[in-house]
Amino acid sequence: MLNLSAGVEETRKKVPRPKHVPELKTDDQLFDERYHISKGPLFEENFGELHDQDIRIAGGRGAPTPRNATSFNDCGFDPAILRNIQRRNYSRPTQVQKAVIPLIQQTDCDLVAHAHTGTGKSAAFLLPLINEVQQMRNAGNTQHNGDSPYSVVVAPTRELVKQLYEDACTFSAGTSVDVALAYGDIPMGVSINNVRKGCDLLVATVGRLFHYAREHIIKLDKLRFFVLDETDKFFVYEDARTVIRDLFKEMKRSGFRHRTLMFSATIDREVQEIANSFLTEGYYFVSVGEINQAVSTVNQTVLKVNKYDKMPMLIRLLRSKSNELNNGDSGVTYETEKTIVFINGRRECDRLGIALAYYGYSVITLNSARTQTQRDRAHEEFIKGTYNILVSTDVTARGLNFPNVGHVINFDMPRQGQSEQYIHRIGRTGRAGNVGRSTTFFDPFSDFYHAEYIFHVLERSHQLIPDWLEVIVRNNRMIRLEAEQQMKQQNAFAEKGAIENWDDDINI
Repeated sequence: MLNLSAGVEETRKKVPRPKHVPELKTDDQLFDERYHISKGPLFEENFGELHDQDIRIAGGRGAPTPRNATSFNDCGFDPAILRNIQRRNYSRPTQVQKAVIPLIQQTDCDLVAHAHTGTGKSAAFLLPLINEVQQMRNAGNTQHNGDSPYSVVVAPTRELVKQLYEDACTFSAGTSVDVALAYGDIPMGVSINNVRKGCDLLVATVGRLFHYAREHIIKLDKLRFFVLDETDKFFVYEDARTVIRDLFKEMKRSGFRHRTLMFSATIDREVQEIANSFLTEGYYFVSVGEINQAVSTVNQTVLKVNKYDKMPMLIRLLRSKSNELNNGDSGVTYETEKTIVFINGRRECDRLGIALAYYGYSVITLNSARTQTQRDRAHEEFIKGTYNILVSTDVTARGLNFPNVGHVINFDMPRQGQSEQYIHRIGRTGRAGNVGRSTTFFDPFSDFYHAEYIFHVLERSHQLIPDWLEVIVRNNRMIRLEAEQQMKQQNAFAEKGAIENWDDDINI
């Protein structure tokens, strides 16, 4: 019988989130081209030998830097791995792969690598790590490994962790290398059982990895490589930095020296300074192309749109590239090019999805308020093309491969202090030599602090810079200059006062 005296209290009981068991793909599904981004018309132009001059390598411990690889056959990969590379239709290594693979294979240094979005950074570290374990197996080390990974790869979101896991399974198909997956919301028993089946290479979120290490579910005494993908995302937040530091303490306690590899499309000076504290002296820094720059295959447009005009503008923008379909009793619906719409806020994400569905669009939403089962389904269904539009928060902004995305729309600019997310967001299109476009709604009243960042990205990408954006940047600079001058005057007055007082004291 319902206890009416409890009333509101009973209705507010927190419902536990349902646990999630991810569906793991078969080998045939792993190689299914629908799940992968095909080479675009500009692949050969953007990744040909001419662009080898864009590779810059610094650091090392004074030893000669290994020569860049010219083909995958140069890399000494196991025949099974080479077959997998061919099945994935990889014709030639990209510039970041040419530089990074030999550095991992032929040196013992740590490494930081920067390259634009969609240039193959994941394969640059997964291929040599898988090959190293396979070589150990070929040399007679056939012992089952259910608790001591040789390599650990961590990423900031569950979606990216799962994608990296599937990429690793693809490259290791037909080898003796076991790959394991671990992230939150998977029942602990299922997750541990997955590791016990074999974890030569473990792909995990940082929280679940730290839990495994602390509770001795895994041991780190055989760890050779620790990879931080989307490195800067970990270093933005103090909580994440703390967990990474704690992990390094656990690894240090194991007594086995590992190598740390860091990868991202955006690495600023502050991130580099933080990264230095985790890296062994003499590490390599690899950069391909301009640092912190948008990929050249994305045509960028920035529109001045006030907050309350965003929805009408979005509908007009979508309608301009939509085909009208008459579905009889269901009314008019619209088919549009594959589009990702980024918005800040989980509730706002779902509301925008509902609104677009009301206007007749095939849309699904993805944000961290959804259960992991819902998140996986949204991710999968959008990849397969069941839905034309994905409305998402920044949970999908980094690293994820969505085939055939032609348009990215920033309904909201990234949050303050996270301007670099702009590069990652628009990088969901224009990948692997494909051409894409982005449209960004810029509200001068609430987004002015992003103005200079966007201005520089557009300028360095040789994109059209709107006159109104130049005005905002100019005004921001004038305000900043005036503030600096006032501060100098105040400091000068303060110093003068201090000197006068000091003189008075002496004269007393």
